[in-house]
Amino acid sequence: MEDRRKLPSKDMLRLMHEMKAVQKVVEELMSMEPRPEKIKIKLGRMMANPQVFGQMFREFVAATQFSGIDFEIEPVDVVARCGKCGFHGRVDVIEHVHFVRCPDCKKVAEILKGNELEIV
Repeated sequence: MEDRRKLPSKDMLRLMHEMKAVQKVVEELMSMEPRPEKIKIKLGRMMANPQVFGQMFREFVAATQFSGIDFEIEPVDVVARCGKCGFHGRVDVIEHVHFVRCPDCKKVAEILKGNELEIV
């Protein structure tokens, strides 16, 4: 018998990742006393796309006690170091990934910055 369940599309998986990041921020907001009126979110590019995150956050909080919250997103670029060739620097990330490759030698590199998700 053939399994006819559809797997989520690549776009849907991407949005699910952004939604998880939004949920984490909202959960943290709910635990804050007093409730903030303005926040700054440090958002690593490994964690989520800043534009998509901002749109989803705005929609998510629209029907909550945070509907009028003023927020700013500070994108954090990915910085990596390669143990193979010694590269150390910024790495372009187009979409969410779990690892990065060295732009010079293409080996998997250590991520030094870019996984941040915090309210500052």
